[in-house]
Amino acid sequence: MTIAAGFPCKDGLVLCSDTQETITGYAKVDTQKMTQIETPFYNLVFTGAGDSGLIDMTIQLMDQALTLKKPSGTWRIEEVLRESLVETFNQHIAPWSQFQAEDRPIIPDLLIGLQQSSSTALYRASGTTLRRVHDSQCVGTGVVLGKSLAAKLFDYDLSITQGWLIALYILYQAKTWVEGCGGNSDILLLSHRNQKITRIPTTQVTEMELHFSAFDVYLKPVLVSAADRTITHPEFEEKIKGFRLGMLNLRSKFMEFEEFTKHLYELMGMPLPTIAPEPSEPDSSRSPKP
Repeated sequence: MTIAAGFPCKDGLVLCSDTQETITGYAKVDTQKMTQIETPFYNLVFTGAGDSGLIDMTIQLMDQALTLKKPSGTWRIEEVLRESLVETFNQHIAPWSQFQAEDRPIIPDLLIGLQQSSSTALYRASGTTLRRVHDSQCVGTGVVLGKSLAAKLFDYDLSITQGWLIALYILYQAKTWVEGCGGNSDILLLSHRNQKITRIPTTQVTEMELHFSAFDVYLKPVLVSAADRTITHPEFEEKIKGFRLGMLNLRSKFMEFEEFTKHLYELMGMPLPTIAPEPSEPDSSRSPKP
């Protein structure tokens, strides 16, 4: 049981997952659910949901096939991944079809991020099917909540430095409300401006989750009162005022996040974008008199 998601942004990919693995009836353990394969010509990141042993084996066999065949170019990489996926299914999953459904292994549902020096691509793989996708993807027990939030919050025009915040918020909500999702939030950024994978530090993830928790507290009174006809307009204005003060307080904490944003761009090897200053209002006192 898990939640994993992928977000294709205008300048790269964001891949994420929780870290809790549940051994039903026995224990919950913390584990790494994202696997990286790095080569001089491309990088791959795998995550997904299903039987953890089958997921690990599928990824290992894909890695072996890539090492053996040394593909170059997007199409050839896709072909090797697809061939390996089909072979793994036929040899290790299809033979179980004669067993009862409850005795069969859960077929892995994988998300695969491909990063090359000037491009990125997101794939979804399950059974014998590998396909490239161009919208946000979510797999695991948190899929319903994850897809709902992604539809409301995510947009392809976001940058990866914005997209990871959406990814984190979705993971945070899934870990809060969905049974089987938990642990830490693991987030990787794959820029198509260079061939480098960047992991968001756990300390920053934890700090941002606290901010999201506070935001939900501030939002609740406004959300309820906006549709409450028994509340007078002055009372509603007070709710809005309280929300605004809360947001300003929260914003002041987010502003401390600027130093990390600068550090994040350094980790990705990308220049910090500059923001043009807003034009100042003309000084009417200095306007020439007719």
